[in-house]
Amino acid sequence: MIESNNLLVEGIHDFSAENFGDTQSLLELLNQRADFVAALITCSELQVHHTMSNVMSGQLLPVENLGGIAMPQGEDDSQLNSSSLSTIAYSVERYNLRHLVVCGHLDCQIVRFVLNKHRADDPETSTLYFQLGEATRGIMDQFYGDLSKERIRPIIMQEHVLLQIESLLTDPHLRNLIAENDLKLHGWVIDDETNAVYAYDVTNHSFSAIG
Repeated sequence: MIESNNLLVEGIHDFSAENFGDTQSLLELLNQRADFVAALITCSELQVHHTMSNVMSGQLLPVENLGGIAMPQGEDDSQLNSSSLSTIAYSVERYNLRHLVVCGHLDCQIVRFVLNKHRADDPETSTLYFQLGEATRGIMDQFYGDLSKERIRPIIMQEHVLLQIESLLTDPHLRNLIAENDLKLHGWVIDDETNAVYAYDVTNHSFSAIG
């Protein structure tokens, strides 16, 4: 569960408010349209269609991979080809999408990796998850190191989602669309236990429950 007073540290991410879309407007659009209007970049562990059924009835184009990664150009792993920025940019162009939603979930293996402070040489550490979670763990160690495991757990995925949004902004084509106001960004986190969906509010720099 993400609590309303569970505020993120400001200054880690340099986002412009105009790059983000309004959550309620997106939900209304999804429920009105039968075609794709948004891509959902999310973790392949998450049962997206079941979870999203209590939020909307519209169409989201899923881009699924381990950890819900938006992999920067030149850093593709063979297991993450569907997450490359070039693939995401192609999907935006192919389906004339106007929204990109990065969606994480609290029970993700990335959260467990960061929470348990696994090292690369730990026998139980997956090399792939070490690669995917290392940037998030760096932020958690630097800015949230004094928090308890209970407090830090929901923050891990929030920061992970924001890191993927940063990655999206490194792609020239996506960045141009965003600058021209033709593409809007969204960050969501799902609580696996309750199916509650929390959306990022760039103005307050926090995640709030949808609905």
